[in-house]
Amino acid sequence: MLDVSPAEEETLKELEELLRCEAEKIGLTDPYNLEIRGHSKSYWGKYNPNTNTVILYVLDDNGKLYPLWDIMKAFIHELIHCRQWHDPDFKRLRGIMHNPEFYKLYSDYISRAKARQLFKEVQNSESVY
Repeated sequence: MLDVSPAEEETLKELEELLRCEAEKIGLTDPYNLEIRGHSKSYWGKYNPNTNTVILYVLDDNGKLYPLWDIMKAFIHELIHCRQWHDPDFKRLRGIMHNPEFYKLYSDYISRAKARQLFKEVQNSESVY
């Protein structure tokens, strides 16, 4: 967890609950652990298949929360990795993290999120993800 004030910690807990709820609404219900972290120079998120953990980096260079829609897109991205890793028919090829099926799933779940108008107020704002 981040080194944050009690109020900020509450905000991060609310963010986690919101992300889980919104993912469930579009059918991403696979079991997973979720870890919210601060800033990363290299990643928006990561999936660790050994611990079944989705890790999201939610703060920009200035310590401000990324737009919710950008965080949701990163979350969907990592949940698709989770889904693929647990699909018995999925065969990961060495060095290939995003196969055509990954992109198809990502596009489908982003379309579902838009159709449900998840974070509608920020979908049309300038995205950084």
